[in-house]
Amino acid sequence: MDLVPTLRCANTATCSAQGMSVCSNCHLVKISPPQYCTRECQKAHWSVHKRDCKSQFSKTTWQPQWIAEKRVPSFITVDGPMMSHYGLNKHLWGNTPAFDHVQLLKNEGAKWDQPLALCFAASGDLRNVITSINCLPESYQLPCNVVINDREVDIVLRNLLLLFTFASFAPDEAAEMALHLWYLPKLPSKTMARLRPIFNEKLDKIFTHMAKNPGSPPTTLLKAKFQLTDKASIVALLPKWFWFEMKKMLELKMTSQQADYQRHLITLGPDRRDYRDRHLSLLGPYYRVSKMKYYEDGLIMPFGGVDRRLFRLFAHALGTRELRFTLLGEDARHIPTALPKLLKDTTPQKFDRVDVSNTSDTCYIGIEATLSILGDMLKPYRQNPHATLITLFLNYFMETPISEAAEMRAFRESMKVLRPLLLKDGEAVPPKHPCDSGTMKIMTWKGYFDDREKQWREYVQLHRFDFIAGKTGMKQRMSRTIIEKMPHRIKKDAKIDDVLDDVKHLDITGLAGNECYIEWVRAR
Repeated sequence: MDLVPTLRCANTATCSAQGMSVCSNCHLVKISPPQYCTRECQKAHWSVHKRDCKSQFSKTTWQPQWIAEKRVPSFITVDGPMMSHYGLNKHLWGNTPAFDHVQLLKNEGAKWDQPLALCFAASGDLRNVITSINCLPESYQLPCNVVINDREVDIVLRNLLLLFTFASFAPDEAAEMALHLWYLPKLPSKTMARLRPIFNEKLDKIFTHMAKNPGSPPTTLLKAKFQLTDKASIVALLPKWFWFEMKKMLELKMTSQQADYQRHLITLGPDRRDYRDRHLSLLGPYYRVSKMKYYEDGLIMPFGGVDRRLFRLFAHALGTRELRFTLLGEDARHIPTALPKLLKDTTPQKFDRVDVSNTSDTCYIGIEATLSILGDMLKPYRQNPHATLITLFLNYFMETPISEAAEMRAFRESMKVLRPLLLKDGEAVPPKHPCDSGTMKIMTWKGYFDDREKQWREYVQLHRFDFIAGKTGMKQRMSRTIIEKMPHRIKKDAKIDDVLDDVKHLDITGLAGNECYIEWVRAR
């Protein structure tokens, strides 16, 4: 199967040929392969592309609005909108990169002859599910059982609709439709026309079943089975009210203008201008252009094209691998009580991998509940010594504050590293203005170089990790086989150009560098 992307000419309004050249000024339409098929198409597209290519945000002289207006930014003033809330406070997309949770060759090995059971106990979107399945070796062709759980109804239903989408079309078409459904704020009408009959057919099956017991309360768990392909299937055990939410979701009628208006209230709200500018001040000129374009239209694709490889591979796997998905909408702590209801559906009760995301943070269920409840879902050591619980900690450094004197010492040490980086990035040191882009970079970049390892050790002691691990029959795996402890930390001893590249990567992705993964196994 050919998984190499071929991107269309960026002059999409009138041309469907393959791109062959790039815009030499901005390079925004520059993805391999390049994105203009001919010089003529590039000229024809100029009236559209000019707005982005010559945007004010593309200028090296661009400054935040508060500089031009000679005022203090609102996130510093006492009466500024420090904690304005928008939308429904839902985490629709993951905030850490996807990774392969199985790493079969590093763990069970190429000769592993047992089915795999994976549990994503607080899955969020499908990124880790897709990546883990895509990374299975071609030689491994045994069944793979995947439990996908999240307590947010919107996320669970979108995951279900995405699985329907991946399975209902040829891989290339499925990849593009899934991208629209997953990330775009508005679905193209032709995409919705293809998807709606498929979704409604599945939903009709649910409501036919529901009609047999009309008086049941909204929290009643309702089980539904769907055959995705000859090899892949889903069983969903969800509260009755989830299905009504799905019906409302599919019946939602909103014009394109209404959707844009609702989106712009959040992404382009005037009272959040200084917050946007603070983020934009960290970015390079054409990264700013790209981010502003995203704020305006919500499209995540490159200028003029989509790389379908990841989604195409997953859609292909649905037709060639024996995949059994189970969808739940539970609090992660309640998964062990929900699974026995699915024994007849061959849903596993014990797992080779359990991922809990950062529910292990103290502000969620904490480490003791994680190890005692979710750690117990791992297969026994004798059955699979490589069975692993994967925890993520994002907020530990907030619980290990340092003194003001120690903070000042840390700042002075950080400036030894930051000074050459700022100069390399074209900033004045010290900054010319107390709130200019150089100051914003210092405020942000300092955190990238703080001693998070020290704070992590203090956090581990504070919450008695060793005691809790012993009490629950678990232990940390020191020789990591799935993911590095802090994979996004900047390596300070690298060459300055490499360090600056890493800093810019964190700025662009929104990662903080302090993301800490711990792998746990049963203590025999």
